[in-house]
Amino acid sequence: MRKKLQEKPPKSTVGRSISSWFLGKLPSKSEVPSPQEMMTQLGAMWKQLPEEKKQAYVHKADEDRIRYEQEMKIWSNRLEKEGQSDVLNDLREDLREIRRSKHGSAR
Repeated sequence: MRKKLQEKPPKSTVGRSISSWFLGKLPSKSEVPSPQEMMTQLGAMWKQLPEEKKQAYVHKADEDRIRYEQEMKIWSNRLEKEGQSDVLNDLREDLREIRRSKHGSAR
């Protein structure tokens, strides 16, 4: 029987990448025909952006990564204190399997 996770990490814990911060600069969705085109536009805009303006997005992404790591550490410590380290170990194993499958699959 699978153990039920009693408490999930806060939904806001996912760290945002530089591209997700920069994505807000694209035109409205109605002007972009597909996700591929949207990413093409994003890449072109990023390449043209001066280095000093890129740093603002890099800084936001770094801050968000640090926040995410701190929140996950607090959540993990709380699980261990509540005697749910088995749940935490299961999640870590699931993450390892996901990473293995991504690295093992052909692109």
